[in-house]
This record gives sequence, structure tokens and C-alpha cells, in this order.
Amino acid sequence: MQKSAERVQKRSYNLRVIITTAPFWPILFIGSMMVVGKRLRSSRENAGQSALSRENIKLKEEIKEKTSIIEVIENDNKTCKYEITVKDREISSEKKQTRKLKDELLGKDLEIERICVKLEKERILLVNMDMDQFFRMRKTPPRKPFSTLSHQTQMLRSIEIMEMSRNVTGGEDFYTVWKFMGQNFEHENGVRWCKMSDVDTLLLMSKFNFGDGLVKAMNHYYNAKVGFSILASRRAIAKLMKLLDISDLYEFEVVTCVINKKEVQRVVIRCRSVEHLLSIRATNLANAGRLQLKNGKIIPVLSGDRGDEEAKAVIGLECSPTPNSPYSLSFICSFCGEDNYANMLKFMGRTLSTLDNIKFIDYKYGDVVLRAEVDWKKTGDFKFLSSLSAHTGQSSTNPCIGCIIPLCTHGDHRDTIGLFNFELKFDDRTEANILEHCQQGTHSMKEGATPLVQIPPKKTVPPTVHIVAGVHEKYVDDQMKAKTNKMDCALFGNARTVPHQKSMLKKKKEEELVLKSAINFLEADIAMGKNMMSAFSNYTVNPEDSCDSQYCIIDGCSSNTLDWVKCDLCQRNYHIFCMCIMSAKIVHKMKNSSSPFYCWSCREFSHEEMIYNVEFELKQYIDEAETLKTKLSSVTRDKKSMEAVLSGEGGPSRKKLDSVLKKIGCLGSAWFGNPVGNQIRKLLRPKYIEIVLEVFPDDEFKSNLRKVMILLGEIMTASGKQTFNDFEKLEFKDTISRFVNALREFCPEENVIPKLHYLVKHVPEYIDIYDTWGGACSEQSTEHFHVVYRKVKKAFSSIKDLIFQAKLMVRRFGFLNYLNDIGENCNDPMIEIPDEYRS
Repeated sequence: MQKSAERVQKRSYNLRVIITTAPFWPILFIGSMMVVGKRLRSSRENAGQSALSRENIKLKEEIKEKTSIIEVIENDNKTCKYEITVKDREISSEKKQTRKLKDELLGKDLEIERICVKLEKERILLVNMDMDQFFRMRKTPPRKPFSTLSHQTQMLRSIEIMEMSRNVTGGEDFYTVWKFMGQNFEHENGVRWCKMSDVDTLLLMSKFNFGDGLVKAMNHYYNAKVGFSILASRRAIAKLMKLLDISDLYEFEVVTCVINKKEVQRVVIRCRSVEHLLSIRATNLANAGRLQLKNGKIIPVLSGDRGDEEAKAVIGLECSPTPNSPYSLSFICSFCGEDNYANMLKFMGRTLSTLDNIKFIDYKYGDVVLRAEVDWKKTGDFKFLSSLSAHTGQSSTNPCIGCIIPLCTHGDHRDTIGLFNFELKFDDRTEANILEHCQQGTHSMKEGATPLVQIPPKKTVPPTVHIVAGVHEKYVDDQMKAKTNKMDCALFGNARTVPHQKSMLKKKKEEELVLKSAINFLEADIAMGKNMMSAFSNYTVNPEDSCDSQYCIIDGCSSNTLDWVKCDLCQRNYHIFCMCIMSAKIVHKMKNSSSPFYCWSCREFSHEEMIYNVEFELKQYIDEAETLKTKLSSVTRDKKSMEAVLSGEGGPSRKKLDSVLKKIGCLGSAWFGNPVGNQIRKLLRPKYIEIVLEVFPDDEFKSNLRKVMILLGEIMTASGKQTFNDFEKLEFKDTISRFVNALREFCPEENVIPKLHYLVKHVPEYIDIYDTWGGACSEQSTEHFHVVYRKVKKAFSSIKDLIFQAKLMVRRFGFLNYLNDIGENCNDPMIEIPDEYRS
């Protein structure tokens, strides 16, 4: 410390020496300069900071200005996109108008050609006739068309023609002249006068299922009675049929099937060249001016279903003016059996596998060969769609064919409407993950299987009526039936659905069987006890085959059993009957138990005590039997009440509901069970909803049911729209949301079915992409095709050769496609001709 102090003093002394010895002004100048420099530096720093702040403010203003400019540009971009969309629609409309004008121009050219021919004939007349006479004829005012005249004038003109024909023919019979004209004259279009064209005759044959033999008979009859036939000649019809015959595009195979436990022969029909078939359809539509390409593409829709005993696959064309007509469907496959994956792979796999290779279709417009891109879609009921994708079906863990949502539809852990979150998003099924899941056998895909077609799930047309009918059956029809059952039978309590009520009835039946079984056992024990009492009262002496009991009463036993038991203490053998064991249950328990048994003697029971014990047990069994009989009577009465409501026509309320449904034409038939599409559509109209709801009392159930039915009716109405605009899309989504909320209020404990999930999740997505739901080509056309198939099959049912019969059916389907494509009306109902009039 002392050294440090000395060092400090030394330094201070040196500093004083320097200050006193050095000049003072230079030091002062240097100090002042340092102070000034410091102040200048500080001012520069403040000025720089201010400049930076101003620059920062300027940059923020520029950023704000640029942001507003970007927003304006984005708004302009949206406006441009909208205008582009509008322009695209205008261009599409202009293209249609141009196509229409071209067709009109073609018609005008043909008309001009006919006028030129007519003028040429007039020119020849001018050469051969007197000019004055010709111009006098031309100056005569033309008469009005015959069809525009009054009936009286038409009669006068007709009489005029008849008189003129008599004068021209020298007084011959008027009928003879017209008969000659019908036989020999030809119309200007090449068809005989008073005769139908070959196309019209083919339409007649196809619509009424006429055979060649019947047409031949009609020709003979007309020739005999009228002198000529109004039908086209058989040669012309045969030529047209040969031109339209598509049976060469198919292959036929006879297989053995089991129907109603009997083996029968049926034909499997497969199309060998779907591409050629679609090319023919596109050519017919184009030449008839009815081909409506979608963005230059042909959109075929694969569909299928099982009807009667055959499963069928067809292809609809969205480019046709009538895509939902059953006559517009191209038939490609059929077989006898269920439309499951195994059968479809076996019988349809060969045809369906060719669809993935069809990327373009070549067709003719006149003599010009054109090419159009193909954009495949698929539709059908969920069973058919599941089979196409190798999906295990609607009862699986992941029942949706559009996404891999885990949905439990039964059991204690089922997903209910009240708790299910419909907004949850799961991975959509794609072509890639479907193949991956098939290889692994996960997410409800068949392990080791392969999808029958590679059409993306996003291009699945949601089945309209199939979805709405399934939702209606589960959440409307079942609820109404269950409510009427509860109104007729209070025993159902809180059972809101018919399946729940049926399970309650099943439990009652099981309880009845258990009680009957218990009573039978007790009655057997009571009979045994009474037998013992009688044997003890009539006892005299032990019999020869007596046991070791002092009182062996085996001779008084009416039972055939001679079961023995051994005392574990005295090791003596006794009859079970002599040990006063009257219950079969106790005997069974003794035989299967390891616990020891002691006889009456070892337990030191007297004879009187044995008899008293038997009497006591017998009284207990009798009392227990009476109690069970009383309970059985109550259970049987409840069971009969439930059966009366659930079986047959049901109770009064159920009969009233069925009567109302039958009156408005919405009661399910015995064939289909539940109402079909048109009946559901009619039932969900507001007028008929109120008629049906009159059956139920005014309560919360009725109010909630009304909401559900009205909203489901709005959904079904929207399903038939041809196109959705942006406002209608939002309106549809809002309707779906309100429908889900109404279901949550109405039946929160009901489980969520896959059809409801598909309606809420995937149908709005499809509408957002394609601006339609079932307006173009839906599964209902396939349902209607079953009727056409049935009638065509019946028309050729008399043919014993199954393959020849199948060929004729395929030809008839081709004729119907052709007639539909050229615009002929095939939608009139086919009149059933009695079999005895068929060829």
C-alpha cells in the first residue's frame, strides 16, 4: 500500500512539472478542438438519425402505396378472370350458334338444290310448251296449303280431286288409281308414296318389339286388304339392320348358374371393342347434328347395377342431348349373379380393363374423320362403385369410396349424428393410394386386389336418388314407422327406430323361451317331488334291487332313471330318488362337482325329517313355478302386443300412415319394399308433407320431422338441376348445413350412415368442380335400363338357342341407340304384345 501511494505522488509531481514548464496555449487549443469535434460528431449523428427517420417514413409510405396498388391489381385480376369466364361462355355459346347456323346453311343448300331441280324442270316446260300458256299458268294465284283450310273446304277440294281423277282415268274406280300410285309412285325423297321409311319401320319394330315374322304377316295383310303395304320392304329393313348390326363387336359365353337352388344355363355377354362402339355412337350423333362436345371432349360415363337376375354394365354419353335416357346407354356387359368384385372381375374384367386405354375417339362427320379426347367418369349405386374400386363395401371400417374417413355404423361405439363432426377432413382416395391400400389390404380395400378401372374417385358422379333414398329411408321413413309403432304400443318406450324395436321384440322372445324352459324344469322337479311323497306313503319293504338306504323307495319311482350316488363318509351307494333329490339341476351339479356328499343317515336325519324336507322343497318349487308362470304370462302378452305392431299391417296408427301414403301414391310396393325415386320426390313436396304429418300429434317430433322432410325435399330438387351457378352452389351448401342441424335436433342418437356422409362432404365438392350433380348422366338411367332390358329379353324369349337370343338382344340395343342418336322418340312406353302374336 505504501509503495502504491508513493507511485501516485510521483506521477502527480511529474504532471505538475509538465504543466508548469510547457506552453499553456497549445494545450488549451487542443482541448477546445476536442470539444468542438465531439459536438460536431454529435450533431452529425443527430442529423443522420433524423435523415434515417425521414427515409423510414418515406419507405413506409411507399410500401403502403405499393400495397394499395397490388390490391387494385389483384381486384383487376379477379375482374379479368371473371370477364374471361364470361367471354369463354360467350365463345361457347357463339360456337353452338355457329354450329347451328352451319346446319341451317346445309339445309338451305339442300333446299336450293331442290329448287334448282324444280327450275330445270320448269325450263324444260318452257321449251316444250307455248310461252303464253305458261305465263298464264304462272299468273294464276297459288292456292293455300291444304292443311290450313277449313274442314268444309278440305272436303270440297277432296271431292274435286276425286272427280278430276275419274275424268283423267276414263271413269275407272277412284280406289284403283290410288292403289296403283301407292304401288309404283315414289316420293321426292326416294321413299314410296304412302309408305313408311326403313328407319320409321325399324322404330316401329323396336318400340313395339315386333319380330320379322310379324312384320311379314302385316305386309301380307296390307297387300291383301289395301293393295300395298305401308311398311318398308323387308329387303330395305334387312339392309338397314345389317348396316346397324353391332353384334360382331361382342362375344358370348354360356355358363351354368345356380338360381333358387337350381342349376340353369345363362349367357355372359361382353363387348370386345368398346372404342369401336363409342366411335359408332359419336358418328351417328355428329351426322344427326346432335353431338355436344364438352370443351372438345367426349365424356362417357361408366355405370352398372344388378336388376332381376343379371348384373349389367352400360356406358352413357354426356355429349348426347338425352344422356339420361335408357335408350342412350350403350350396353357392354351382363352376367347372371351379384355385382360384387369377384363376379365382376371374372365376367366383366376383360372388357372393363380395355377402358383405361381409350384416350381418344375417332368418328366421322360426313366423309371427314375427326378425333376427340375422352374424359371418363363413373356412376352407379355404392355397391357397384365399391366393386369397381376393389373396396370392401359400406359396412367396413372406412366405408366411404371418396375418402378414408373411419366411420363406425354399428355397435356401442357407433358414430351418432349428435356427436359426429361433419367438418372433419380426411385424405381423399386417389388412384395412387387406392393401389397402395390394395397391396397392403388397409383402409377397407381388398388385399391383393386391383381396381377394375382406373377412373379417379374425383370423377365419380354421386348417385342422386340412391343417396337421397337411403337418407330418406333411414332418417324419415324408419322414424315415421317407429313413431306409429310407439303410438300403438307403449312398451317400445324410447326405441326411436324400427330395428331397435325389433331387437326389443327379439329380447322378449328370448326371455319367453328362458321362462318356459325354467318352468318345464320346475314342473319336472315338482312331479318328481310328488312321486317321492307317494312312494314314501306307500312304502312296505325294500325291493330286491334296493340300495343301501333303510327306506328304498325305488319301486314307487315312476321315472326310468336309476342314477346312483355314493356317500363320501360311509361309502354306501344310494339311489338319487331314495336320497330325496328331486331337482335335475342338483343332480347335474352333483355329477360335475367335487364337493362331498353325505347321506341322510350320516347326517342323522330321521324318516319324518326326510319327508318334511321333501314337502318343504316341493312347496318352494310350486311357489317358484307359479311366480314364473305369472311372469311368463306378462312377457307373452307383451310379446304378442309387439308382434301385432311390428308384423303384418301393424297397429291402427301404422295402418293410418300406410293408408295416407297409399292415397297419395307414395307407399312402397311389395316388390321394392321401400318407396322408389319418383314416390320419394312426390312425398317430399310441401303439400304432401303436411298430408302425411296429419297422422302424428302436434309435438316436438312432428315439428322436427317437418324440417327434415322439407330440407331433404330441397336437396332432391337440387339434384335434378342441369347446372349450378355460384349463388346456387352457396345456397345448396347452406341447405346441407341446415339439414344436418335439423337431423341433430330430430334424431341425435341415430348413427351416421355412409350415404349421409357422402351427401354432406363429397356432393358439394363434385358440384363445385362440375357445376352439376345429376343433370347430365346419373345412375337413374341405369335403373330405367333394367325395364328396357327386360322387355327386349322377353321379345326374344321364345328362341331356345341362348347365344342367338343374346345376339338378337344386342342388335336390338344397337337399333335403339341409333334411333335415339338421330332424334327419334324412343321414350314412348313400349306396348306389350301378347306372346301368341310374336314371331
